[in-house]
Amino acid sequence: MLTKKLLKKEIYVISVPSATLIYAPLTRNFILYKGRVTLDDVETDWLKEATNIENVPPFIREKGFSVDSEKLRLRMNITTNCNLQCEYCSVNAAGGEGKNMSDIIAQRAVTEFCKVAKNRGVKELEISFSGGEPTLRIAFIEQLVRIAQQELVDSQIKLSLRLITNGLFSRQKFISIAELMKEVQVSWDGPADKSPRYSNKIDLANEVWSNIKFLVSRKIPVSILTVVSSGNYLYLQEIIDGLYKVGMRKIFLALEDDVGRAFGRPAAINYSKLGDIYFNLWKIYKDRGVEINLGGTDIHAISVYPCGVPIPNYSVAPDGSISACTITFNDRSRFAKTFLIGSVDESNLRIDEDAIRRLRRLNVLNMKECRRCFVKWHCRGGCMYAKPNNRLRSLPAERCKMIKDIAARKLLATILER
Repeated sequence: MLTKKLLKKEIYVISVPSATLIYAPLTRNFILYKGRVTLDDVETDWLKEATNIENVPPFIREKGFSVDSEKLRLRMNITTNCNLQCEYCSVNAAGGEGKNMSDIIAQRAVTEFCKVAKNRGVKELEISFSGGEPTLRIAFIEQLVRIAQQELVDSQIKLSLRLITNGLFSRQKFISIAELMKEVQVSWDGPADKSPRYSNKIDLANEVWSNIKFLVSRKIPVSILTVVSSGNYLYLQEIIDGLYKVGMRKIFLALEDDVGRAFGRPAAINYSKLGDIYFNLWKIYKDRGVEINLGGTDIHAISVYPCGVPIPNYSVAPDGSISACTITFNDRSRFAKTFLIGSVDESNLRIDEDAIRRLRRLNVLNMKECRRCFVKWHCRGGCMYAKPNNRLRSLPAERCKMIKDIAARKLLATILER
C-alpha cells in the first residue's frame, strides 16, 4: 500500500493566514511560503525529499499501513448494566434489559485469546474492561485477571490492563483492581450544571469528581474521556482548567456523535466555535505537558484505518459475539453486523478472517470523499459507526471543515516553533 506513486499524490497545498503551507503527511515534511503559491512554485529538492520512500518514518510504516503484529487488544464488555443513563451512550441507546457476561464465556474468551497471543508471538496482550459500568463487577474482573496471569505465566508476553469507567465506584472495593491497571480511563464531561451526563444530580457529579482526585492522589495512571456535546462545548475551558488543577495530563475529547448511535442525529454544536475553543486550549496546554486530543485532529497520529478497526482489536459482548468495533457490541442492527468478526462460547473461539479482511478495505484510501484531503491520515475518515443514517459516508460538512481548520492551524504552529 505504501508506494512511490502514493507518495507523489500525497503533497498538499494548504492556505493559511497570509501564507501557504505545503505538507507531505507520509514523510512528515513541511514548508511554508509567504503569500499564495502552487506546487509549481515548490523547490525541486524539497519535492524529492517529500516523495522519497526512504524518508517515511518507521512509525508511519508500522502503524499507518500494517497490522500491529506486536500487540493484541482484547476488550471485555462484561456488562451492559450501569449506574448512569447517559443519553448519548451507545449501550443505553440500544435499550433492553441489562445483561452480564457469564463466567463461562468470559473465562473462555480470556483463555482463548491468551492462546491466540502466544500463537501469534505478540509481545503484549492488552485487556480492557468495559461495559456498561465494569466496576459493578469488581470481583469478576479480579477473577479474569488471575486467569490471564496464569495463562501467560510461562510466556514472554506482557499483560497490560485497562479499565473504562464512569467514575461512580466504591473506593474501598475499587482500589484492589485499580492498582493493577496500566490505565484507568474515566468519563468526565464537566460538573452537573455543565453536562447532561448527570441529569443535574449534583451528588453524582461530586462523587465522580472526588474519585478522579482520589485516583490522581494514589498515583494510579488515569486519563479522562470528555464527551463534547451541545450541553458542554462552550464550557470546555472551565472543564479542562479544572482537570489540570487536580493533576490530569491526558485528556481525550470525543464528539457526542462518535460515542453514541448517531443515526442521523448530529449534535447541535457550532463546529466553527468549537474549533476555536479547542485550538486555543491545545495551544495553551501543550507547553504545560498536557495532551488534549479532539478526535480526528491529532497531527501526530497517522493511519488509513478509522479508529484502528483492522488492527487486532477484539471486542467481546456479554453474549459472546465479537466485534471489531468497541461501541457496536450492544447493537443488533444490520449495520452493526458489518463489524462482526467472530464469537466465543463455552466450547471454542471462532474468528472470521474474511470479515477482518473486508473491514481492512474500509479505509481512507478507498473513501471517495477523503482521497484528496490532507487531513485524512489524522482524521481517518471519522467514526464509521456513527456516520449519518448508518451509512459509510463522509462526515457532516461543518465538522469536516472544523477538523481541516484545526489540523492546518496545528501544523502551522508546529512549523513556526521550529
